[in-house]
Amino acid sequence: MAVQRDENGRFLKGVSGNPSGRTKIPKEIIEEIRNACPHAVERLISYVDNKNPKIAMWAITELLDRGYGKPAQSVNMDMNGILDVRAQIRDVLLERIHGHGDTEVGD
Repeated sequence: MAVQRDENGRFLKGVSGNPSGRTKIPKEIIEEIRNACPHAVERLISYVDNKNPKIAMWAITELLDRGYGKPAQSVNMDMNGILDVRAQIRDVLLERIHGHGDTEVGD
């Protein structure tokens, strides 16, 4: 069955790009991984006191991220900046088409 997409190549509403879903990991593999976790955590803790500060910081970060979750990151979205970029692109295109950038184009 062909994947249904619109003229821009996007999936149509209600159509999945992965209809089979994520491949399931066998229970035996998950159990082996979980059984190895205590040893892995002990090993990671041993790196906290490493003489190399980069390794120590890496271990500390990994432990904190797993123990408390990664810290929330803020995103500053300046919509005016996006509009300015669009205007700059328009001006460059107009300059290439007309040989100057002072021609007005309606939005």
